[in-house]
Amino acid sequence: MTKVRADKIRSAAVSLLLKQKNLEGCYAICFLDFAHLITGRDDVSIGSYEAFCSKTEAEPLPDEVKGAAVKYGNRNYVFYDGTSYPSPDCFRTVLHELGHIFLSHSLPPDKTQEDEAERFADEFLMPECVLRYLSDADGKALTPSVLTGYFPVTEADAERRTGEVLASHPHTLTHDEEILLVRLFGNIKKPKEKKENV
Repeated sequence: MTKVRADKIRSAAVSLLLKQKNLEGCYAICFLDFAHLITGRDDVSIGSYEAFCSKTEAEPLPDEVKGAAVKYGNRNYVFYDGTSYPSPDCFRTVLHELGHIFLSHSLPPDKTQEDEAERFADEFLMPECVLRYLSDADGKALTPSVLTGYFPVTEADAERRTGEVLASHPHTLTHDEEILLVRLFGNIKKPKEKKENV
């Protein structure tokens, strides 16, 4: 994935995150209601597939399918497995499927688009800027069990995502990322610039 594409995905996820109400306080992401996310788009609906089936004659999803993004007419629908709600896996599914919509993927998506939707889910559920802020804030070790207190993810996802973020080169914060950090942590101190010896 190119840096430009990764930046676009990160920007789309942070933009969606900023649309959410009650996003004040460091644990706010953990308490979002993922079945009722504010998308800012009139053409997107989120709901359990079981509820959809009870109102229609649709066939149940196969057991291995945990969610789907469906375009029907001018509307986009995100379905999730209602039997797993609420759980970190269900939240990841909702964000993955929203990723397909917000990144304008063709449906059904190809392998590259599946990878991009996963990246979108990662950037929403555990934003890079928040992970870096937490790792720099007070020097605490960001163990998976600590991170699952901040983010609605599994310990395995927390460990994988933290490894990816901390192994990559930091980027300059965007305006939206600065707003996100202020909403989550209040007035934040920007890290001091390192001066190079000349």
